[in-house]
Amino acid sequence: MARCGGGFFHSPGALLAGAPHGDPLFLQLRDGNDVVGISVATRHGGHWGLTAKRTYMPTVPAFSAHVARDAALSLLMTMLAAGGGAIVIDSFDASQCPPHEPPLVARNSRTEFIISLADTEAGLAARCHAHHRRHIRRGERDGWTVRMLSRAEGERVLRVVHRTAADRGSARGEPFAAASHHIAMDTVPDIRRTWGIAIFSAWLADSPLAAAVIGYANGRAYYISGGSTPGGYERDASIWLHWKISAALAAAGFTSYNLGGIPERAVDDAHPMHGLYRFKLGFGAQPVACRGVQQPAAPASHLGGWFMGHATQ
Repeated sequence: MARCGGGFFHSPGALLAGAPHGDPLFLQLRDGNDVVGISVATRHGGHWGLTAKRTYMPTVPAFSAHVARDAALSLLMTMLAAGGGAIVIDSFDASQCPPHEPPLVARNSRTEFIISLADTEAGLAARCHAHHRRHIRRGERDGWTVRMLSRAEGERVLRVVHRTAADRGSARGEPFAAASHHIAMDTVPDIRRTWGIAIFSAWLADSPLAAAVIGYANGRAYYISGGSTPGGYERDASIWLHWKISAALAAAGFTSYNLGGIPERAVDDAHPMHGLYRFKLGFGAQPVACRGVQQPAAPASHLGGWFMGHATQ
């Protein structure tokens, strides 16, 4: 992962954080005995001819600096097409979007927001917009605390904040299914491993205010899901929590914290998610355009030089 410049969405953890269900795959491009490209994917469908086959990658493969990326990606697409079915490549936390040319069709255009962590806790707060700084001061004044949650406690808190977030989405005209709290079963209260998933939370005494599921790898972190309790929403506690997460990641040597994406149309103040656009931008984050692609099912072809195994190994 370090050699190829990979991140969380090149780790098996990415398949626990929202990828479609299916057979988990870990993909390696090798130059002799050296691994020079990595990706993860799920492959599903095609059972008894009742559903269409599809291979899904949550982001663009990561390659060593000397690799010809377009040629390597083309080789991978050829290998995956040999198994039949459509191929989808998203671009979560990617340094570049996948190429968009026939037979690839663009999909899932959105904007992600990346916070550079090359700063102190006070410096991270100073980069925030005035509205955010006001709520950061409120959390400090009222004595809020941040905790990394264990699996059992994390599942309980996430059940509340995910449901509350889904209810607010429905109220503003942008309904979505509540994120699964079962991801807590794959978390540990630690960000020192090579890659993993952790849950940060904000508390007022013994009352939870907000929680956030963070995926991390190779010095980069990504906000997967979360939200506030009703009491935390009234206090804008998520602002304080994401600031504290940024500071904790910076102290641990991380270089960036990606606040996740929203539809690119949310920049329009009439869009139902424009408030979320302003929320993410308010941390002084850098907006980055992202886009996935889909390749329709193609005839079987030669497998090429990629190697494929189970992502859980």
